[in-house]
Amino acid sequence: MKRTQKYIMIISFVFSFMVYMNMISVNATKIYVNPQNVNPNLISGDTFKVDVMVDEVPNLYAFQFKLKFNPNILQATDVLVAPFLNKPRRIIMSDVNKETGTVTLAFTSQYPAESKNGGGTLATITFKVIGEGGSVLDLNDTMLTDDNFPIPNKISHEVSDGVFNIQIQPETTTTIIIQPGGGESDCSDIGNGAACIS
Repeated sequence: MKRTQKYIMIISFVFSFMVYMNMISVNATKIYVNPQNVNPNLISGDTFKVDVMVDEVPNLYAFQFKLKFNPNILQATDVLVAPFLNKPRRIIMSDVNKETGTVTLAFTSQYPAESKNGGGTLATITFKVIGEGGSVLDLNDTMLTDDNFPIPNKISHEVSDGVFNIQIQPETTTTIIIQPGGGESDCSDIGNGAACIS
């Protein structure tokens, strides 16, 4: 009897582990900086744009992120929220801090808008080169949520950074997995800028 119970416990553990790993493997939702490698031939005074994009997201109703960069090298001059989420929609927070080199954006659809599936551009950020050297375009504090009311569910996703004028590959392995109960597991004025809705 004890041996049978032991086998049952082992089988249950293995099955639970396989289910958990399968949940990770099938999670294809990704939020990322595009292009990941910005033209390294740009010089001081030049400008460029990057998109923060999402792929294969289910039931997206709101998102937020921070994009950090080297303020001695780059200056964020404009933030344009793309019309990916369904209307009506509104900005919850938009901030460009040139001293710390941080763009913060939070955006949501509003009732009676439907949630959005698939992929597309969430926002476009314009940078001006103000110094020599390179910078990581560090996408962090990301959150994707669905339309569950009154408490939205967080959507598990991968996060990929970008780089400017750095001859390295950006990190692409950070994964935000939402645990049962809503916890997260990490497996791996508007400043002087502007924000608007297109």
